[in-house]
Amino acid sequence: MKYRAQIMGMSCNHCDNVVKKILANHSELKNVIVSHKSGILEYSSSENQIQLLKKIFKDSEYSVRKYNKYPVVDYASYLLIIMLFLFLSKGIYNKFDVSSFSDSFAIAGIFIFGIITSFHCVGMCGGIALSQSDYKSKNITLKNTILYNSGRILTYGFIGGVLGSLGVVFTFSDALKPILFFVIGTVMLLLGFNNLGLIKFNLKKLNIKMPNQLEGKSSFLVGIMNGFMPCGPLQTVQLLALSSASYFKGILIMIAFGLGTVPLLFIFSNLGSLLKKSHHQQLVKISAIVVIAMSIMIFNQGFNSLGVTLIAEETTGQPFAQIEDGFQIVNLTVNPYYITEDVKVKKDILVKLIINVESVSGCTDTITVPRYDLSMGLSPGIQELIFTPNKAETLRITCWMSMVNTSLNVVD
Repeated sequence: MKYRAQIMGMSCNHCDNVVKKILANHSELKNVIVSHKSGILEYSSSENQIQLLKKIFKDSEYSVRKYNKYPVVDYASYLLIIMLFLFLSKGIYNKFDVSSFSDSFAIAGIFIFGIITSFHCVGMCGGIALSQSDYKSKNITLKNTILYNSGRILTYGFIGGVLGSLGVVFTFSDALKPILFFVIGTVMLLLGFNNLGLIKFNLKKLNIKMPNQLEGKSSFLVGIMNGFMPCGPLQTVQLLALSSASYFKGILIMIAFGLGTVPLLFIFSNLGSLLKKSHHQQLVKISAIVVIAMSIMIFNQGFNSLGVTLIAEETTGQPFAQIEDGFQIVNLTVNPYYITEDVKVKKDILVKLIINVESVSGCTDTITVPRYDLSMGLSPGIQELIFTPNKAETLRITCWMSMVNTSLNVVD
């Protein structure tokens, strides 16, 4: 009778051959078929040999578990973790604005963004980081880890400076912004699903590997080269550096992000050699969950730029805005976030948005209402924006990068 088991820790054809070789000495298992692409081990036997397989692979770099065609519990767990991540991240982003560049508090937000996404860094670049700690001496391991991360952050700073300088002459059109967000979000979503095993496609052709000439070279040089390797979170921050339109701000943004990724990579580099390869797979799954959650956030930015609400905010129990001289008066404070007065308005009646600008940042210095193609530059003081809402909806009011936003409830 044919049986199947789920095998974790395989990543290439070599792994398939290693697993087959390990099982070749066990007569209880016949007609063995192994696939690293599906992560499935198929064999013929008189009975289910899952316990024998667990024993065989107990001390290896692979692990085995019972095959489940539809692992509902796994899927439900992934969904719950993603929802929890989004909930926690929303609170963090409300306190630490990753798109504001006006002060050190905002840069701390980018640093925390780096910490949050460092699980993804371990999944994508952990192998390179781990290769720099393959030494018996702890002192050499520590030295190489410091050199590797120093080189990586130096490259980030260089790229940030270049992008910040380019941002002076290059700006995103309103039509291009949502497309850019949706493309990045889609790529990150597919990568996350692939790493979780929910879909399967070959990423080998997309992988950017370190040149063979760098093998055995300085960890500092490896870190410098690694800094040029693309990944979703890094490219997101690179967009922020570009939007800063400043050489020095671009450098600061990229270095703050790089420093945020250091703690987890540092721990992984120094302790990763103690982990089995199967445990590395668990880190990949963690990074996949983080990437999926981040892709949802990026999709939300895309919808924000179109004036569409994806993650709705609570608007029940609001009073109507006061009417003065035929205008519905709505107060909005910028400090540097957008805080709208807790009122609702009626459609087809003029709205006067009174904007009290207490402080602005590089992102919030231009306020937009994408639904009505409205945009206005902000400076400290009182400014007014007048428009007529013609549809009952949760109207999005956002910054020009669609990252800082608020809403206004429009009713019939």
